Amino acid sequence: MSILTLEKVSKSYFGTQVLEQISFQLDRSERLALTGSNGTGKTTLLRLITGLEQPDSGRIILPSSVIPGYLSQHVEEISRLDMNALHDQELDKMEKELRECEASLARLSAEDGTFDPSEQSRLLTQYGQLTASYEAAGGYDFHHRMQEALDGLGLGREILDRPLQRLSGGERMRVALARLLLRSPDLLLLDEPTNHLDAESMEWLEQFLNSFKGAVLFISHDRAFIDHTATAVAELSQGSITIHSGNYTSFIEQEAARQLTLEREIKNLAKEVERQKQVTQTMLSHRNISGYHAREKVTAKLADKLTVIRDQARKEHNNLNFRFMPGRIDGAPDKELARISNVSFGYKENELLFDQVDFSIRRGERYCLCGPNGCGKSTLLKLIMGKTGNFTGEISLSEQATFGHMGQHVDFDDENASILETVQKQAEELDESSARTLLAGYGFRDVDVFKKLNVLSGGERSRVYLCCLLLE
Repeated sequence: MSILTLEKVSKSYFGTQVLEQISFQLDRSERLALTGSNGTGKTTLLRLITGLEQPDSGRIILPSSVIPGYLSQHVEEISRLDMNALHDQELDKMEKELRECEASLARLSAEDGTFDPSEQSRLLTQYGQLTASYEAAGGYDFHHRMQEALDGLGLGREILDRPLQRLSGGERMRVALARLLLRSPDLLLLDEPTNHLDAESMEWLEQFLNSFKGAVLFISHDRAFIDHTATAVAELSQGSITIHSGNYTSFIEQEAARQLTLEREIKNLAKEVERQKQVTQTMLSHRNISGYHAREKVTAKLADKLTVIRDQARKEHNNLNFRFMPGRIDGAPDKELARISNVSFGYKENELLFDQVDFSIRRGERYCLCGPNGCGKSTLLKLIMGKTGNFTGEISLSEQATFGHMGQHVDFDDENASILETVQKQAEELDESSARTLLAGYGFRDVDVFKKLNVLSGGERSRVYLCCLLLE
């Protein structure tokens, strides 16, 4: 029996069809990678399966015995969890009862033979029952698996006692992933699981998923990760889904062959349309009116089909087209824009995140800040932008330069505004036509510009934010 079945599932937002007649099934040990451009409905599909949203039509079938587990790509959804990071409340309660029973037995043994034997017998019986229940609930195995998850995802054991609200965005994501894996669900639904993972953590996750006995449906833009984990690749495009067997490399090969077939079909159909037009004109010149009208209908149908196929090919190659404008600052081409001098920072006293960081950034340079999770990359950027303080050392920014910052998660002042309204508010000199032309370069065309910010996918939000940032 399949773990998950979708039958003709459709979903639209504000009159725009996002998913149309989606059907597929997922069995145990299958790992299906969900791919497609931003805004094609990948996250929507996962939310429909989890019940967070409802389809307009169709059926989603999850057997009652199947335990699903969902990882959101949005930190704000994870932040709503009101509990300590990785604790299992039921196991914590049982472990507390075990410790209390052990303490009672220890006190009884310390009474030098004056204790009540019946009380000792009662406590031993209780302890045996508690131990059996704890073991049956997976208590001992849970701690072992928890330590494996902590190590694999690069989380220190001290994180166990820290509330989620005190964790960074990356830590919350990894904690949420660890919690999910520890639940041992039958179906894993993962939305961008490799976000916030370094190379070692990603390798551990690949090994975990490849040995996972249940089914996995995951969204990812990481080609190597898909290659190493997926048993099949599903592409969402223009509301429909196409499933290719094999990993991402196999998918690319199949897709290249399909594109070649599509190009040949367009070329042959265009030739046939031209031939039919010539035949039609010949019939008209010979005054074969009935034949002319019949041939005219055939030509029109072929032309319509050609338009549809060309439109499909155009949408499939809807590449982004924008560029970074040169800075407005005058002066030498290698002018120093920022100087970070002997900067040290730590969230706790005597526990530095980084120490004596020293470098400068000059005009025209492009720096890549890399390192393992938790080493302070995002924190350093925030320090440079003045978004956090309490550091030692000195950060000097050129007074002539302007600085833009785009974090891992972007927020807008008005989530109910449309994409077009947001961009025009950022650059009031842009009329609607100019703003729409600009947004087309970021992949927002036609009615897409009227989408509200609060319904956009993570990738779409990032593109809108980047567009506004580059307008500053």
